[in-house]
Amino acid sequence: MKSIGDPRSEWTSAEQSWLRSRAVIEGPGAAREHDKLISFNNLLVPFSVKMTQQQYELLLAEAELPCITAQFQKILVESLLRKRPTLSLKGNEQFENWILDEFGQDGAPIEPVIADALQEELATGFAWAFVDHPRVTEAMLEEMTTEERKNVRPYVVVRRAEEVINWQYGIDNTGRRQLLYVVIRTFVSKPVPGSVHPQVSEVIYKHFLDEQGEYSIEEFVGSERPEIPSTAGRAGDNKTGGGGYVSRGVIKITAVGTPLKYIPAWPLSANSDVITSPLMPIVEKEIALYNKMTRRNHLLYNASTFTPVVIGDISRENFNDVVDGGLGTWMLLPAGSSVDVLATPTAALGDYDRAIENALEEIAALGVRMLSPQSQKSGVALKIHNAAQTAQLGALNTDVANTWRQVIRCMIHWYTGVEPPLESITFSLSSDFLSSAQGEVLLRMVGDWCERGLIDRKLFIHVLNQNGLLPDGYNDEDAQKSLRNNTNFIPPLEP
Repeated sequence: MKSIGDPRSEWTSAEQSWLRSRAVIEGPGAAREHDKLISFNNLLVPFSVKMTQQQYELLLAEAELPCITAQFQKILVESLLRKRPTLSLKGNEQFENWILDEFGQDGAPIEPVIADALQEELATGFAWAFVDHPRVTEAMLEEMTTEERKNVRPYVVVRRAEEVINWQYGIDNTGRRQLLYVVIRTFVSKPVPGSVHPQVSEVIYKHFLDEQGEYSIEEFVGSERPEIPSTAGRAGDNKTGGGGYVSRGVIKITAVGTPLKYIPAWPLSANSDVITSPLMPIVEKEIALYNKMTRRNHLLYNASTFTPVVIGDISRENFNDVVDGGLGTWMLLPAGSSVDVLATPTAALGDYDRAIENALEEIAALGVRMLSPQSQKSGVALKIHNAAQTAQLGALNTDVANTWRQVIRCMIHWYTGVEPPLESITFSLSSDFLSSAQGEVLLRMVGDWCERGLIDRKLFIHVLNQNGLLPDGYNDEDAQKSLRNNTNFIPPLEP
């Protein structure tokens, strides 16, 4: 029997992939934490099946993570947020400053919230955006001033992939796809009187539509823990479920007294299927490079020492005295009279250097180019290298912008009690990655055809719509009437 805290099977199958991606993206510390116990599921693969935990810890101390994926993720996010997002709220222009400048729960601008969402999406491919609202009672509102009440506004919470453990979609009365429920697992810390250490409890939130189709939340409290578990561990470390959850009751959510008829939660990429990180091919290549560089370091350590071999006649007791003196590594052999030195693995170092160079070229072929001012074969500065990455950014830009339009509509609805039409909201992250920016020359040519009468105006408007240059709901007849009524409009010269 499964409980409310048991994740669905798709979540379980993707957990290991998410952990590997996080361990690489979050840096050397997270990679070592992921690999702290010897296992063949580690990023750093042991040399031998007979390697002990102590031997593995020595190898882990020599590990070197290049951090290529982390730098590339940072560049992708900064590329999408290089310019400030553009927003237009037709009919609700008074809320534009709120959305752009005071978007976060702490009053932060919209950019940091989107950056968090993009980082999670690139790390796992399964980020979710939830709209939440401060918990205030009628008594609390009565004690507030008019200005304080205006500042009680909804905000966005970005949920990590590991938090969203269950979900289900269905079809509403109009035949459209609708989220029926989504289950969130999180850990809440509360202060303990007389102690500096908080009490950590596992909490499950079930967001669902009740029998009347109204948005409700049921809270379940699970077992207590000494601390919040780290996502840098291994799959199964944070496993929950199996019963023991106590319901704290159901809360029906309203917007200015009116029940919400939908769940304010959306997967960032508009894809509710569990997928791996968009950067997973680069992550796996970096893991392979991580192993090569670590083995190179291990050989380099061995090559920097030499092992004398003494062949002679010496008693066991005297031999132990020599060894205990700390003069390197000694080997007790049968009687003889010669001294030799074991050869260092310098040839293998050259082989590993070539393997590392080839691995870097493979990563570059995936869209990451390592550059430095002196050479094009090394360094840590990165840039977008090929058209595939640009196309991927463009698709991510479009998906996130469409999701954020729904988020913004929900925030205005929850704040005012009136749900604005989706077509009245225009939002985009960066014009650099719109399809119109990629086809600037082509659009100029199509515009020239329209001016010369070679194509119909309807076809020209269709091309503009396909490239995202016109707002949703644009009506060309109304636009032309507005132009004719505008006394400042200067019509084009007749050919």
